[in-house]
Amino acid sequence: MRVEHCKSCHAPIVWAGTASGKLMPVDVDSSPAGNLRLEYTDAGELVAEVVPAGSQDALRTSHFATCPNAAKHRRKVRHG
Repeated sequence: MRVEHCKSCHAPIVWAGTASGKLMPVDVDSSPAGNLRLEYTDAGELVAEVVPAGSQDALRTSHFATCPNAAKHRRKVRHG
C-alpha cells in the first residue's frame, strides 16, 4: 500500500478506487466505525468496497469523513 499524506491535515492516507471509477482518500488507520474494505484487484489496483458499518470486514474510513479540512476540498455542484 502506497501511503501518502493529506495535503490539508497531513494524516496518512491511501488512494483507492471506487465503484464509480473515481479515486477516494482513505484513512490508513483502521477504525471500528469504518465502512470500507480495501482490496487489490487482479490488476494490482487498490479498491475500496463499502460494507456494513461495524462489520468485521469494515476496517477503514473515507478521509472525507475524518479530515478537519474536508470542506475545502469539496467540489461545487453545478446545477442546470
